[in-house]
Amino acid sequence: TGHSNGEIRIWSIINNNIFFISSYQSHSKSVWSLDWYTSSCLISVSSDSTIKIWSSKKGLLQKSLEGHKGRIWFVKCHDEFVYSGGEDKQIKKWDIKRNEQIQTFVGHTGSVFSFDFDNDNCLISGSADKTLRFWDCKTGECLRLINVNKAPRGWIMGVSVSGGFVSCVYNNVIHIYHISTNMLVRTFDDITTPIEKVKMALQRGISEGTIVIGTKGGEVRYYDLELGLEHCLEGHKGGINDVVLNCDKVLSASNDGTLRIWNFGYTESDIRRKRYVVAGSENAAVFENFYDEDFKYESDKARIYKHTLTKILLSKENEEKSLSPPVEVPS
Repeated sequence: TGHSNGEIRIWSIINNNIFFISSYQSHSKSVWSLDWYTSSCLISVSSDSTIKIWSSKKGLLQKSLEGHKGRIWFVKCHDEFVYSGGEDKQIKKWDIKRNEQIQTFVGHTGSVFSFDFDNDNCLISGSADKTLRFWDCKTGECLRLINVNKAPRGWIMGVSVSGGFVSCVYNNVIHIYHISTNMLVRTFDDITTPIEKVKMALQRGISEGTIVIGTKGGEVRYYDLELGLEHCLEGHKGGINDVVLNCDKVLSASNDGTLRIWNFGYTESDIRRKRYVVAGSENAAVFENFYDEDFKYESDKARIYKHTLTKILLSKENEEKSLSPPVEVPS
């Protein structure tokens, strides 16, 4: 996790338990984004305009790269390279083995807040200029763009690619486009506060999969596209800075100082909440662990979600049983 004082904290998640491991300090300003280059090499970017490379085994800063002018908002590793986007409206490609910048993607007219990669070696970026741009990772050429919205205010804060589709969040609306055709295939516009982050995982086209978003108002929302259900996770008291989607779990980090794990198990009878509050920025090893196995935390929407989901699953199970061929018993 990255913090406003420039600190980075490493945590281990084992069986839904979060354990503090270590703390790194070198950035002089807020850390906005992190990504793992390898299982032991961490990349961080900050408002101090630097990219830092850390060894998690040694707990030491290995390298510091400079090239952006202004704050760096986002970093992501892909195909042995590191990509960064920032306030200078540029995306930069880095070879950290050689400790050098090898390419700059120029075209956006506003800050680059987020990007992701599809399976065709194409980088898709979202910006304050309200466009999605498609880039050739090898040449740095902008292949095409999509004007997401012409409203006077707002910007694209999050981008996520999955299954030939790209989702982006603009103000309080989720847009999903088909990558090959640039066609807008779906929108979600029932959110009341601006959306900060989006993660999408599709299984069979746009009709089956999951979308998770985090809002500036502190909401985490989970959309089940196959069942047409929406799950609202309530509990954070500050804006959501990032969300992670992993199988039946969602992780959310907020500026209220908490990192939460949300479990999704169809056999569970309740939704359990786990909260870790950092007690002080100077001593990262001091934190409060609040977890009660018997504590039930669920909103009305969560209860409706589970009730509806149970009915759908039972209906499918009964339907499959009715369609099953009779079993022949040998004489």
